[in-house]
Amino acid sequence: MGVCLIFGFITLQSLWLFAQVAIGLGAVIFVHELGHFLVAKACGVKCEKFYVGFDVPIRIGPIRLPRAIFKFQYGETEYGIGSIPLGGYVKMLGQDDNPANAEKEAARIKVRSDGSDPSDQGEGTDTSADSGLDDPDAALDEAVAGDAPGESIKGEELALDPRSYPAKSVPQRMAIISAGVIMNVIFAVIFAMVAYRMGVQNTPCVVGMTVPGSPAWVAGLEPADRIIRIGREGRISDNLRFRQDLVTKLIMDSDQDEVELLVRRADEKFEIVLQPSTITVGGEERRTIGIVSASSTTLGDTRPFLEQTPAALAAGFQPSDKIVALIGEAGKRIPITSQFDLNRELVEHSTDQLTFVVERVEEGGADTAMREVEVQVGPNPMMRCGLVMEMGPITAVRFGSAAEQAGFEQGDVIVEYDGNPVGDPITLPLRLRKLAGESVEVKVQRGDGTETLTVTPQVPASQATRFTWDSPLGCDEIGVAYMVMNTVAAVEAGAAESGIQPGDSIRQVEFVPVDESGLKIEGERFGRIEPIPFADQHNWLVAFGRSQSSLPRTRIKIDYQRASETRSATLDRYASTEWTVPDRGMLFTSHEETHQADSWANAFHLGLRETKEGLWMVVKVLQKVTTGGISVTNLGGPGMIVAAAGSEASHGLARLLIFLTLLSANLAVINFLPIPVLDGGHMMFLAAEGIRGKPIDEQLQFRLTMVGLAFILSLMVFVIGLDIYRLGPWG
Repeated sequence: MGVCLIFGFITLQSLWLFAQVAIGLGAVIFVHELGHFLVAKACGVKCEKFYVGFDVPIRIGPIRLPRAIFKFQYGETEYGIGSIPLGGYVKMLGQDDNPANAEKEAARIKVRSDGSDPSDQGEGTDTSADSGLDDPDAALDEAVAGDAPGESIKGEELALDPRSYPAKSVPQRMAIISAGVIMNVIFAVIFAMVAYRMGVQNTPCVVGMTVPGSPAWVAGLEPADRIIRIGREGRISDNLRFRQDLVTKLIMDSDQDEVELLVRRADEKFEIVLQPSTITVGGEERRTIGIVSASSTTLGDTRPFLEQTPAALAAGFQPSDKIVALIGEAGKRIPITSQFDLNRELVEHSTDQLTFVVERVEEGGADTAMREVEVQVGPNPMMRCGLVMEMGPITAVRFGSAAEQAGFEQGDVIVEYDGNPVGDPITLPLRLRKLAGESVEVKVQRGDGTETLTVTPQVPASQATRFTWDSPLGCDEIGVAYMVMNTVAAVEAGAAESGIQPGDSIRQVEFVPVDESGLKIEGERFGRIEPIPFADQHNWLVAFGRSQSSLPRTRIKIDYQRASETRSATLDRYASTEWTVPDRGMLFTSHEETHQADSWANAFHLGLRETKEGLWMVVKVLQKVTTGGISVTNLGGPGMIVAAAGSEASHGLARLLIFLTLLSANLAVINFLPIPVLDGGHMMFLAAEGIRGKPIDEQLQFRLTMVGLAFILSLMVFVIGLDIYRLGPWG
């Protein structure tokens, strides 16, 4: 009864995490089946089995595996944990989710009108001998013509066993069927309530950076801005979550052209209306407003930096170190309290050697202590390959910027500044920064003519320390975002022997590690090592950003086109002696805040909200999948469930409980879909029986059940296949 569709490939390294995940997923299944069990008992139905997991026979060649890991008999019910961790079930007298057992179950629940077993023919009577069959059950099946009360064996009136499931009224059976889903909803609230009383850590809706040219960047959102309301009808809260609230809202409301945000900046609040844009991620289109969540100043707990970067060469950082200060000129200590403080200093001092002060936990037996350690890190030179690409058109002008005030327009192409050729578009922001505060004449090509505009560059209050891939290049110094084209404008000394000439068009870039060790590191860093195709996409900035994070000795193979001929050249990358990048190779954890309810009443309110939102999100996802708004390839199966549960458990018990809340809501909705075999299918048949006054035709019910079973099995195979692809080395 109430088959819960949960599967698992357990590959977690930590035994404690494994135990938490196993217990958590088992609890979701257990409470679902407990609902069926308790209401069935309350209605007087005999429950023959209660299992978490399935106890089906498993044979591998001559080896027969045990059906159950653990089982025991208590009263009339057998309790156990099945060997197949794909869900759970309650077996009631006269009810079986396997359509092939329907006839046998119908025969089992027939009793004489006096309550005696119809297979009992009296003392000395052998039913199997009288019938000429070897199986007494077969003799009974032959004798019984139907399964409705009042039928007879050799003239005797038969009735349904009053403790069987079919003998109960339609309302009672509906209560039994719906109890599993109701229990899932109840425990979803309980899981979330306990989690919020403990304190739930989440990534808040704080702007870490805005992607150049994106709606949020154009509108003027700045790092450290906090979104406190999403949508005109949304709730105002300082505890909105970046992924669960903002990202989910954008995905689910894909039919809406605009999203309205209420933003707090310092002590100021203002509303902003954005039109989300569409980006392609993994071959699928997704809506975005161009906000990246904030990071902390704590290094990763397993990987604190990228190999062979200045942070790695410093040989002083350890996992989970927290940067609390920098040592400036004359030994001045500069406090670092946030990502924004750190980014500001990294950008301002990108050419300097910096001394980082980190706070580190020192463990000594039963005692732990915090101590400060200083680590000196050198600057990070920009990696180049000797090619300068053509400047592309301006794609966006930032609201309220110097460029907007000067009259820059989308489509303009910068050709000169301060009497100098525009040069390399990638270093243009750095050159304009040197002119901050001065009036600069900028010549732009507009249509068939040119315009000269006067603009005053500024030093941005805060800026990202890394290049954003697959986006226009942002010049926050004046407030424009522009494309970097695929056509070579100039060839520097580093690529003079490559054969590439100005005017050649780059068609593809491939990064080539020098040895197996480099291949392994690059694979861990970037995933699959694949060429970056350009075609009609302006992907030089993608390749350039990748180049800044690749190993120093990794070479770059370039396929380029000259007239109708396609050629190739392999270039060495080299460290620039003139330009640096602010990022020094350190990897930071996400900035998280703890939302803790101050009372159980408040925790209950938050639990109700979390469950309601979870249920609504599942419904919306199903709606999007059925209408094509979301691809079915986004569905997750057993592997993804276990992987997600393990990831949440690694952030603490409270986060795991919130995940179980969502999973319980998922099961509640999925299991109540009107698909035969699931609870919703049973409710559909019962509703029809209540309306008609008699059960649906057995043959029709059997056929519909087989169709539903085929659909569920096909879906299982499909999502397991997706999991294998995602979690495998090729995913």
